[in-house]
Amino acid sequence: MAGSAKTWQWFLYKIMNLFHGLVIFTVSFSNYQFVLFRELETAFEEERDTCKAEKSKVASLEESLSTERKKLQEEIDEKLKIISDLSKQLEVHQKNFDALKSELGQVR
Repeated sequence: MAGSAKTWQWFLYKIMNLFHGLVIFTVSFSNYQFVLFRELETAFEEERDTCKAEKSKVASLEESLSTERKKLQEEIDEKLKIISDLSKQLEVHQKNFDALKSELGQVR
C-alpha cells in the first residue's frame, strides 16, 4: 500500500504540474492575444489616420482643380466670344470686299 500511495501522490503531482503548465500557457497565450490585439488596433488607427490625411489632401486637390477648371472655362468662354466677334467682323469685311469688287467690276 505504501507503494500505491506514492504512485498516487506521484500521479497527483504530475496532474498538478500539467494543470499548472496549462494555466501558465493559457495566461501567456491570453497576454500574447492582448499584445497582438493592441498591435493590430494601433496599426488600424495609424492606417485610419493616414487615410484621413489622404482624404483631406484629395479634397484640397479637388477644390484647387475645381477653381482652376472654372478659371480655364472663363478664359475659354472669353476667347470664344472674341472669336465669335472676329468672325462677325470678318463676315462684314468680306461683304464690303465683295461689294467693292462688284463696284470695281462695274467701273471697268
